[in-house]
Amino acid sequence: MKRFLAIIIALCIFPVSSACAYTSIAQDKAEELMEEAIIVDVRTMEEFNSGHIPGAICIPVEGITTQPEQLPDSDQLILIYCRSGRRSKEAAEKLDLLGYKQVFEFGGIIDWDGAVVTAEYDNAERLLHEGKDEAAIELLEKAVKDGDTSAMILLGEYYLSLIPPAYEQAGQQFKRAGMNGNSIGYFKLAEMYQGGLLNVGNPCTDDLEKLSLEKAVEYYKLSADLGNKDSQSRLLELGLSDES
Repeated sequence: MKRFLAIIIALCIFPVSSACAYTSIAQDKAEELMEEAIIVDVRTMEEFNSGHIPGAICIPVEGITTQPEQLPDSDQLILIYCRSGRRSKEAAEKLDLLGYKQVFEFGGIIDWDGAVVTAEYDNAERLLHEGKDEAAIELLEKAVKDGDTSAMILLGEYYLSLIPPAYEQAGQQFKRAGMNGNSIGYFKLAEMYQGGLLNVGNPCTDDLEKLSLEKAVEYYKLSADLGNKDSQSRLLELGLSDES
């Protein structure tokens, strides 16, 4: 049902012309549809591995000559991007000619303001699901050194899943992600402070609840300044705003 509604919404907002069955949409509109869509990166595999939108699959535009096996359903909602927008349009046109009915291209990753992950991140996430923590952490630490903020967050979430002594390491990774421009990092750090999971003072002399909330508000505001809607909502819930 959710997928059906997403398709209906997409059709209402972005009607398909008779001359061209695929549609070009803005990246913020594409982001709204991503939960229900297949995200396709049509760059080369080397480009894809160096950094791609989370959840995307790689189908290089040059290889789209017949129906790709990764896209068995011609009615599914497909979002396409490349580096700058040229190859995404070419790929969208090819898929249209192959009979796909819900094809939307949204330009290039060079204009993308959202999260970008590397092949190391993808492999690490898979290894964590398989219970191969040591190998996963090795890959994540490499990705973190390369500046992958999504890897910082995933590594932080891993530490957060362990016993309390590892919480400080989780906080460090979330803060590092935030300092590198990832609003989710600051949001998760604020949640840790609000939940009393990080040390803020001396339990014998300080009002830890008050200090924790002050730190949480500080990082919710930093996250909100980066455009994080969850942080903006959390500040409103606390009787504050990102402008206060």
